[in-house]
Amino acid sequence: TAYTDSTSCMLITGGPPTHMRGHGLLQELERYTDNDFPKIAEAVSKRHWTATRTEEMPFIMHRAFSSMLTGRPGPVHIEIPMDVQAEAAEVTLHDLDQRIPVGKVFPDPEAVRRAAEVLREAKRPIIVIGGGVITGEAHQEVLALAETWKTPVVTTWNGKGGFPEDHALFAGSVGQTGTLCGNKMASSSDVILAVGCRFTDWSSSSYAKGVTFSIPPGRLIHIDIDPHEIGKNYPVA
Repeated sequence: TAYTDSTSCMLITGGPPTHMRGHGLLQELERYTDNDFPKIAEAVSKRHWTATRTEEMPFIMHRAFSSMLTGRPGPVHIEIPMDVQAEAAEVTLHDLDQRIPVGKVFPDPEAVRRAAEVLREAKRPIIVIGGGVITGEAHQEVLALAETWKTPVVTTWNGKGGFPEDHALFAGSVGQTGTLCGNKMASSSDVILAVGCRFTDWSSSSYAKGVTFSIPPGRLIHIDIDPHEIGKNYPVA
């Protein structure tokens, strides 16, 4: 679940010796191409590397950490063949801080202005927070937003803990395991501000209209670090 939950982790596996690929060794899948295992990992990882020499490891590790921790977090996979595992080499490792991009991603100012206009017109707005709020450490920003606009907040399964549940604006959780209050408020809202939420079938009650969300006619403002998720399951305002 590391990929779907946006959890940063590194999987290091062995592999057949580089000079024996294609022989169908115990550690090899070679029906379609030699050493097919990395293809299995591709679907559930952000990036894959195969080391062919020990000297490559620092470069691979730096890139793996950068990919794993940059943008939307996720798992990475490194394969180290058995003969490479047995090698030794003198290498230099740089500080990780020198290999990871710094700074934060900021939205288009025009998009922010339009979102604010939609919120101003709302009669029954609600904020839906997902796991991205926790991963991005955006707790205080969400709290400030809710208190400024006096807007109730609900959480998805992965968003639990992203907003204080003893706060007067906390309205419960949404989805198949959500609360009656949370689902009712979300489904009757005319504007939904989603932060770090992917709108999975679990958090959207299998997309049954009116159970958790009513989009449309409800209008959606979607904030997420991964552009792939915005507008994927529900149209945005």
